[in-house]
Amino acid sequence: MNIDEHLKVLALKNKKLFGFSHTMCIVLVIGLIALTLSIALPPSLTAILVGIAAFFILYHYAAYAVKKTNNRISLLETKYKDQSKGL
Repeated sequence: MNIDEHLKVLALKNKKLFGFSHTMCIVLVIGLIALTLSIALPPSLTAILVGIAAFFILYHYAAYAVKKTNNRISLLETKYKDQSKGL
């Protein structure tokens, strides 16, 4: 697979990564955590724990998204370096 094809695949994956379905899955997971904790714990403790859980879920999602985006940027840099050497 050449660099152009690999870039197209990464672009497609990145579109899915930042898409509506991924965002809704994250919201549903956080909502499920909130619902589960609200049944078992007092409201103030539930709010604190849900806030912490939401922070870590969104933090790791953002880190994963940045990693995937950096892969695409690295490939673009390689492509442009190869093109400039060829000229």
